[in-house]
Amino acid sequence: MRQFARDTLLGLLSIAIALALLAAGGELAIRSYHLYRGYSLEGQATRTLVLDDKLGWRARPGYRFAGERRDAAGVAYDANVSTDARGFRLFGDLDVRNKKKMLVVGDSFTHAVDVSDEMTYYAHLADALPVEMFAIGVEGYGTLQQYMLIDEIIDGIAPDILLIQFCANDFINNSFELEFASKGNNNGLRRPYLVNGEITYRIPKNYPGLREFAYRYSRLLYWIFKNIDRLHAQSGEEIQHDMSSEGAIAERGFAHAPFRESVATTRELLAMIRKRVPPTTPIYIFEGFGGQPYYKALEQVVAEADLRLIKRVPAAILATREQGIEIHAQDGAHWNNTGHRVVGEALREYF
Repeated sequence: MRQFARDTLLGLLSIAIALALLAAGGELAIRSYHLYRGYSLEGQATRTLVLDDKLGWRARPGYRFAGERRDAAGVAYDANVSTDARGFRLFGDLDVRNKKKMLVVGDSFTHAVDVSDEMTYYAHLADALPVEMFAIGVEGYGTLQQYMLIDEIIDGIAPDILLIQFCANDFINNSFELEFASKGNNNGLRRPYLVNGEITYRIPKNYPGLREFAYRYSRLLYWIFKNIDRLHAQSGEEIQHDMSSEGAIAERGFAHAPFRESVATTRELLAMIRKRVPPTTPIYIFEGFGGQPYYKALEQVVAEADLRLIKRVPAAILATREQGIEIHAQDGAHWNNTGHRVVGEALREYF
């Protein structure tokens, strides 16, 4: 029995050592590849994002990409993408006197890593209007993160106009319950949520503690989680109410209680933005797709928060698509050069 116990212990120890060496080798291989590709090895969530204790994550400062992108039709085009030391895609002259200053804040459609700096919708807008442009967007941001970002930067820029780019999935990202049950609008990162008037931080995935460790310290474990999430998002498995959040909202609309609650939270967040921005500064907001029931909810909360909704952007995008013109980048969701031009022109016509 003693011999058996000793052999079992040695066997288990050998397996543990082998697994540890395998994990160490995998971690070294991934980190070596990232170092070769020029990725930062400190606090990185993705190539374009960095982790942040306050906001959850931020646009990577000093990000650079110069090379080929493709649109959803597979057509290649050149892109030169950059952010400044603050994560802005465009940062104008703070001391300008002969122009109004416009600040644009948004999510991945404003982060716009699929197009060159001069091809973004706000660059087109800056070229067409007598405004000094400041623009920052961060992939995956919800309305609370946008509010917190505006709170940080509004006083330093003192814009005459604030333009917020909204996305239908903000209603999902503004709710832990909806985001946890989402398949396509959940990046699994720790983010702030507004709950009963208080800001709380959670990771909308299973095993949040292990994920937090992976995001901060283990490239191998992060890679494993990322691929598990990708496979899950592509599978037919449903995870809540016999369907994902997107499916539940599409089927039930405002009858889906978590969606109604998120609409109320979004209304509160937009009111917080209106209160934070000087009353003499008009706040405009636009959304690009007009899908229901999201757009109806947006119309309601924007009116109640005393913001101004620009309604012509979804119509402009739809009209372009109906002509058979490709407006999407390779992922089929974000805009390519044409999409950004169409959005910029619709905004120019409005202003």
